[in-house]
Amino acid sequence: MTKGDITTSSSADDAGVPTYPWLAAPAHLKTRRQLRAAGLRPNGQDIAAFMVRKRRRGRKPLVAHLFDLAKAAPKRTASSAQLDAIRKATAEHQARAAERHGISRGELHREVDPGPAWASPTRIQGGKIMSDNTVRQQPVPVSADEPPRLGVPAGHSQTMAYLLASVALRQAEEQAYELDQAATDAAMGHTDAQTDIDSARVMAEAQLTRFSWDSGRESTMQALTAAIVWRYDPQLAEVATRRMDELISHYAGTYGVVIDADENDVSIDPDFDAQWWQRFTEASVVYDRQAAAVDVLSARALDARVMEAVMAWHGQPPTPASAEMYLATEKSRRAQLSAALADAGASNTVRSGVEFVVDYLRGDVSGTDLTDTPVLVNPAHEVRGRVGELLERFAERGDSFATAMAREVDVMTLDDQLRVREIGIAIRDGRDDAEMEPWPDWIDRDELADRIRDFARDARDVTAYANDATTDGGLRLDDDVAEMIAGMGRDRAAIGALLTKAGLHPAEKAALTALVADIDLGRVDDRNLPELLLLDERTKRRVDLRRHGHAAHQIAARTGDTVKQLIGSGVDMSPRTEPGWALETVRNDIDALARGGLTPAQLTEARQSFDTNMDGFGRALRGAGVDTPTRVKIRAAVDQGVHAAGKHGKTRAGREQHWRDRLYSATAAVQPHHGPDTRPLSSTSRPRVDREQATAMRLAALAQAHPCGTSTEPAQAANTRRTAHGAGMELARKREREGRA
Repeated sequence: MTKGDITTSSSADDAGVPTYPWLAAPAHLKTRRQLRAAGLRPNGQDIAAFMVRKRRRGRKPLVAHLFDLAKAAPKRTASSAQLDAIRKATAEHQARAAERHGISRGELHREVDPGPAWASPTRIQGGKIMSDNTVRQQPVPVSADEPPRLGVPAGHSQTMAYLLASVALRQAEEQAYELDQAATDAAMGHTDAQTDIDSARVMAEAQLTRFSWDSGRESTMQALTAAIVWRYDPQLAEVATRRMDELISHYAGTYGVVIDADENDVSIDPDFDAQWWQRFTEASVVYDRQAAAVDVLSARALDARVMEAVMAWHGQPPTPASAEMYLATEKSRRAQLSAALADAGASNTVRSGVEFVVDYLRGDVSGTDLTDTPVLVNPAHEVRGRVGELLERFAERGDSFATAMAREVDVMTLDDQLRVREIGIAIRDGRDDAEMEPWPDWIDRDELADRIRDFARDARDVTAYANDATTDGGLRLDDDVAEMIAGMGRDRAAIGALLTKAGLHPAEKAALTALVADIDLGRVDDRNLPELLLLDERTKRRVDLRRHGHAAHQIAARTGDTVKQLIGSGVDMSPRTEPGWALETVRNDIDALARGGLTPAQLTEARQSFDTNMDGFGRALRGAGVDTPTRVKIRAAVDQGVHAAGKHGKTRAGREQHWRDRLYSATAAVQPHHGPDTRPLSSTSRPRVDREQATAMRLAALAQAHPCGTSTEPAQAANTRRTAHGAGMELARKREREGRA
């Protein structure tokens, strides 16, 4: 599935056309690209169905158009006459372009000897490709033990650069053709055509003059396209030529990709060791992650011996010669850090805090208990970036969302709660002056995470295109890949803008910057993104509960596997059979019990469902001829699984309470007067406080801020005080009543 197959229109609402969730359509429905890959075309049929993926924060859903495979027809192939006509038209177009640049038609066809030193590297034409848009290369058998083929991209970075350069040349040719047509129309007196040319020139000038090497590979491709198109324009020739030479040198020196703009060709430098450069770049990103960990930990009040252990782990930057070994020993060096921290006499609290920061920046917290990690992001500030979305949902759903919204903003400071409450009143009253984004400069972490996932997903699709360059079929150039690359450029720019907003911890900025680099290098895509993208408590809670659910699933799966082993191969236990389906229902009951979080009424219902399903499973086993001793063993295995599931499910309530304590405890986990980069690195474990005592402490704090209950303005110290659940909302209601009186 690629962006070429999808739109963001609302056409999925067309009456009579089935709509399916993303990746849930029947197998006989295919997208245009899937049909094209199978050598088929829609054959004029109407859209058979839509496949929709919803997106957050008001962004239009992605809609894929699906066609019935049974109604598809083989792709048409061009006849000899059609191919001849296309060749003549292409030759005429090239001849006219040459004449505009002072080259006669005769020179185009004059044969010259290129000399004995001429080599014929594998080339990719930048122009439009007929039929399946594929440039055919000569089949060359390659074994896994052979070195990379000469003239063929090797390594992810070179392969992507090869694709981007090829797309740039193709787009440059298309844009030049469109400008030629516009120039012809302008010469005939069409003023709109001249306006289009001037607008295109202004846009190209902005791309060429404002280009930055830090803006990403998609921006580099766009700048190269603009430079090639406008290098002969009298107004832009100087800047375009200079920029084109810089970019061509960059592709050649950094990736070994040779661009010939005059011949409209892209080739590979056979002397460039792309794999060597790929390994060195990957090792450099790993080193940058470690350097960021050192910077974050250096801001803490850590013992000198602890910092010495951290600096020894960081070590020296990799060299091109040591890059491969540096990557291979990354995990062993991390293990050595744990031993060094223990030798340095670091307490368990300090050691777990240091290791958490290190592992987060490494992108691997799989071995970390998130319930025992330091609070690095102020929960009160984390909500600020999401208030805009919460207010939008309140405006859409009204009072039915008020309770959920109050629960979300409850961790905010009293002043922030009052501000949100006043905006909510304005929305409820239908006023046009409601401030829907009270903190526009604060990071919306949900949006940032969504953007990164979209970027990683698009990177995987683009990589699939780029990898075609290393196959015998050659590189495919069509509108799909150009749109996907443009989408990645938009997501990259959005991610860069979000990383500059307030509320992000320095470790988060460093980790996400390195993550984008790893996606560019092909080390990461949407299938292996880090488990913990952000450091706020809400994100950590979500990951922790997801782990809990995964463990619940494993308990149910192990129980099912044990039962199947006891039954043996003599009985078909696939879900389509009665015994297999009955076992699946029992396994689902165990899974639900292990996940926990059930109310007493739900637990009673779950027990009844389990008893009913077990009775059905027993009848199915008897019907399948399973003997009594085996059924007894099966019952014992299931009971053992139920016991383990119940024990695991009970821990869910404790985990939920722990996360609530981190957010709402009277003893705040974060000292709000500290900035995110100077907050002491300490354990979050605190004495347990029962609910009544915690409520009394919060109300006492509120009374201290407002003595005698007569003040209508919060005291100065209230800016950093947490309050009881709903206290800010109640105070705002009191203000409202007094104002009306």
